[in-house]
Amino acid sequence: MGKEGQILQGVAIPTEAVAKSNALKAKRGKTLASLPVFRDAASLLLEVILIVKGGPRSLRGFYDEMISNTTEIMKTIGMADASLWSPEDRIWYLNNAISLAEVEKSYITTLRKAELLPKDTDAKMVSLVKRIIAQLVGWREKTRGEGAVPSVKTNNPEDVNDGSQSAS
Repeated sequence: MGKEGQILQGVAIPTEAVAKSNALKAKRGKTLASLPVFRDAASLLLEVILIVKGGPRSLRGFYDEMISNTTEIMKTIGMADASLWSPEDRIWYLNNAISLAEVEKSYITTLRKAELLPKDTDAKMVSLVKRIIAQLVGWREKTRGEGAVPSVKTNNPEDVNDGSQSAS
């Protein structure tokens, strides 16, 4: 149905409806909250807040550092998302977020070893942090691969891709 519209699961969709839908999607735009890694970081922040709520006041400074670290992870994810034109900057922000997440994991381990964190909460938080790290590593590796020109191994110098042609 080429120019008249699209057929989706046997239903003909008029071109105007497709165009209107695409325009609405473009207006809405993407938000930081649409990133799964950012949502996981926000969930981690909630877990930290719940720990702080029931934790001893003597550890207030430690808890403040956990909150600060988690919000810093969220800010760094936001900066990585905003670094559209510079893969190097994006990789730097992603590495920074990975480092901060590792620190947060050590904070959680410290609370568990001090017997200040219930086992189920510990497991939930460690799982969140590991998921955050895995997503950040995946994002970083994808960013490293963007724009890379594959090298061709050959003995014929005319077959070597010198980077002047775009990779498909």
